[in-house]
Amino acid sequence: NIISRVDKKYSYVDDVIVTNCNYGNSTPIMNATYHFSNIKIKDMMYKNKVPIVPGFFGKTFTGQITTMGRGGSDLTATILGHCLESEDISFYKVECDKQGNWKRGLVGIVHPDEKTITDLSFNEMHELGKYGRTVLHESSMLPIINDHYIKIYIKNTFEPDKEGTLIKNKVKREIILATITTEKCNDDSTYIHLIGDNIAHKISQGVFPYAIWNKNVHSATILAKNNRCQYIINNLLRKYSSN
Repeated sequence: NIISRVDKKYSYVDDVIVTNCNYGNSTPIMNATYHFSNIKIKDMMYKNKVPIVPGFFGKTFTGQITTMGRGGSDLTATILGHCLESEDISFYKVECDKQGNWKRGLVGIVHPDEKTITDLSFNEMHELGKYGRTVLHESSMLPIINDHYIKIYIKNTFEPDKEGTLIKNKVKREIILATITTEKCNDDSTYIHLIGDNIAHKISQGVFPYAIWNKNVHSATILAKNNRCQYIINNLLRKYSSN
């Protein structure tokens, strides 16, 4: 048993997250989880022990194991971050390309030249997910969506000492764009999705004359011919982004 070989300063904990009985897609019962996590995990921390909590599953009140479905491992971290009133939560991730090779960049938030976006708001992260660049599954953020004090760090598993990307409730930036992503429309055209807080306001000011507001204040879309796509993106980045 690998747990029995772990140094005594580490302690394995698997009975702090309480869920309902919806096996395969269970929902955490936050009041009970708050109670048990504060009793068991904080007690270990006061004794200078490091609790190891497995992700993806919880237990019912009767002790039956349940799994939490899509994003369950990340959800485990945010549940505990909320219950323990953490200042920040770090996720170490990598991304696999179509050939099965692991990229060096971070999940969902990498430019083609592998520049890392230093910060994103939760709104911007949500918009990225809508256009196929999922950073963290939306359901995994539910426990902390109203915890304005918690910061999320996305880091690279292969390069853990690098700064990574900070995700927080609000981002103060002078630049307009957080990032740009593309989506093939047909053989002749491509959608260019612009993502950044309050993009709609900038469109009303005429900043992006060819952009179509997506009925969301945090994103807009430009339809471009394929042979003009890269030119438009480079021009936007040069004018409106520091990345």
